[in-house]
Amino acid sequence: MQDTVWAEDGNKMVCKVAMGDTEAEEQANARLIASAPELLAALEKFMVSWNDETGARMERLFGTFAVNRARAAIAKAKGGSHE
Repeated sequence: MQDTVWAEDGNKMVCKVAMGDTEAEEQANARLIASAPELLAALEKFMVSWNDETGARMERLFGTFAVNRARAAIAKAKGGSHE
């Protein structure tokens, strides 16, 4: 079974999610993929609103590991390096 993920306007297919272990897992994966643009935008906005020029504020509040993971997730979503 495959679930199809459609763009917000319903006119463009985003992707088809291949079979998962269960139908519930397939549907959850499809919902996650469909929400990815909004999740990326929210993370980017969060990073900007809590950051200063050096990134030190974010790192003091959330820790270097968390900030680096957020930066890596943004880069990965945009097709860049996520190491």
